[in-house]
Amino acid sequence: MTPARTLRVFTRGALGGTPVAVFDDADACAPAEMQSLAAELGAPTTAFVLRPRREDCAARVRVFSPTRELPMEVAPMLAVASLKSPSHAVNLELGVLSVSVAPKGDRWGMLLPRTLLGGLRSAWRIETARARRAATRTSHRSRIDTGPSASTQRR
Repeated sequence: MTPARTLRVFTRGALGGTPVAVFDDADACAPAEMQSLAAELGAPTTAFVLRPRREDCAARVRVFSPTRELPMEVAPMLAVASLKSPSHAVNLELGVLSVSVAPKGDRWGMLLPRTLLGGLRSAWRIETARARRAATRTSHRSRIDTGPSASTQRR
């Protein structure tokens, strides 16, 4: 396996953005080793590039945070695509999905399957509803203590 390369995604310059560590040729790396490397590097996400299982894909990608494997993350997919095909569209395998990543001028974009987008919208709606219910349940019982008021501090 080659050493990790760190790319910055969502930035126009050399600084800022989201750092993504990318290990190319990671086929010999076991999932536990991938998790260990991701934790050691401490980058928000670490991508491991493997041989694809699907004929229509240039590579298979597994993505890890320092604490767990992530089923879907945009920044590592953009980073891997920019390494695999710096100027042309490329299909990458992520789990059971084929994700198309393509440059548009000086930016990269992803085309996600319609079924995945529907699932993401549903998950977002569920989480939003849960957060609203939790806020409603606690808002009438919660009291925020801001400490002594300005009038009691003056003497």
